[in-house]
Amino acid sequence: MALYAAAMDERITAVVASEGGIGFSFSNYDDYWYFGDFIHARDKTTDQHELLALIAPRPFLLIGGDEYDTNKSWCYINASKQVYSLFGKPQNVGYFNHHRGHTPTPEAVQRSIEWLKHFLPM
Repeated sequence: MALYAAAMDERITAVVASEGGIGFSFSNYDDYWYFGDFIHARDKTTDQHELLALIAPRPFLLIGGDEYDTNKSWCYINASKQVYSLFGKPQNVGYFNHHRGHTPTPEAVQRSIEWLKHFLPM
């Protein structure tokens, strides 16, 4: 997952993550290939906004489609903006929801390309 890779590797300079379920309760993180039953035993105040904070101030764009990432995803983006603001870069974290399911739409792909072109040096 792009979110985890960027949080753990500072060489990643910009991130676009698509419809992964930014909140632990938004997706199938309890499936065995993710976290399994362990996810239910975690401290409920711990969630993936903390990973977003680890990425700051590097650019991060979340693409939603209303299957896993919905309007509820804004609370994670907004929580991470507090950390991005400490770096003077609140504009470096964003969210675009195309409302069409798990697969990115052509518009979502275009927005992702524009995001990366804006933030990555050419």
